Amino acid sequence: HFTQEGSRARKLQKETKKVRFERTGSELVSLLKEYAELRKNKPYFNQKISSKTISHALYKGQDENGYLTLNIHKADLNKNPLLTFNGFKSAENFISRIAQEFDLCLKLVGLSQAKHNCSKVLEGNCKGACEQKEPSQEYNRRVQQALNKYTLVGKNVVLVDKGREIGEYSAILIKNGQYQGYGFYELNHQINNLHILESIITPMQADANTQQIITSYLRRKRIVKTLELNT
Repeated sequence: HFTQEGSRARKLQKETKKVRFERTGSELVSLLKEYAELRKNKPYFNQKISSKTISHALYKGQDENGYLTLNIHKADLNKNPLLTFNGFKSAENFISRIAQEFDLCLKLVGLSQAKHNCSKVLEGNCKGACEQKEPSQEYNRRVQQALNKYTLVGKNVVLVDKGREIGEYSAILIKNGQYQGYGFYELNHQINNLHILESIITPMQADANTQQIITSYLRRKRIVKTLELNT
């Protein structure tokens, strides 16, 4: 904006009196910090913060035969979605990806409208859940593995990533599936002890957008590690 031309850019340049920045080290921390600042300050020239960024969501169900189903619908945050997306296509691409990764039935994840078996059966790439040939317990186990990998539901974990300098790491605390805040540490014992960990975490307000920021980032990129907490 400060190097561009045009009336909006020129107005921004003219009205800017001071630029302040804060090092975060981690791109994920930076995204969360940016969102918090937008929500707090509501800058005139930045209208990124909007409920419209979440349009679709992933929900879990169960069919009459006891098989878990995954479905994409218009986002209704009151129905506790597993994941949220900024468009139907991104949600569909994610479902297609985990269907391939975990050998899930296209019909049971909503990618096939076939009345009976899905197309993967004919190709020999479906274990037969859509025809009740695969036991529901085995199929449901793989569905749960996929959800455990890509969602935060019910998790107590620390997302560890790069810090602001060599030897330092960033830590994002998730409790009961909800974002609590972030902090920085150098010694491992600081995150192995929940009491010490919480003392170095800057509390932040969580909402559907913070969940979206974290889960979408984890789907696209890697962090240093994820540590499970004993609470």
